[in-house]
Amino acid sequence: MRASTSAAVLLRVVTGIAVGSHGLRKILGGAHTMIGEAVAKMGFPAPEVMAWLIAVGETTGFLLALGLLTRFAGLVVAVTMAGVAFFANGHLWSSLGKGAAVPFEYSVLLAVLGLYFAITGPFGASVDGVLNRRTGKSA
Repeated sequence: MRASTSAAVLLRVVTGIAVGSHGLRKILGGAHTMIGEAVAKMGFPAPEVMAWLIAVGETTGFLLALGLLTRFAGLVVAVTMAGVAFFANGHLWSSLGKGAAVPFEYSVLLAVLGLYFAITGPFGASVDGVLNRRTGKSA
């Protein structure tokens, strides 16, 4: 495996685990309990449903880490994290470059990484790669 492919695989795995672990924590703790109130304060309708959608969207990061349905998982991660960036952390925009903006910067970075994998696909070692080799399809 070339160094650039290895780097892309590492980036995909780390991104997926970082996002997925946030979602798993919400699912195990009850998304409506953990973030439902915050979602309601943002004015979303059906905040309990929205809290679960966010948790599931974040948990999709584990699919990204595995390289399973990589493009779909990347898109879900991108949309979910963009929502987190702009709806939950958007008020921190004016503090870019200062420590206070880290939650905004982090969620934007994860959204962009999700978009990257939605566009490029899995690279190298991935479940998609194994499945595609078996069926003769390209990623």
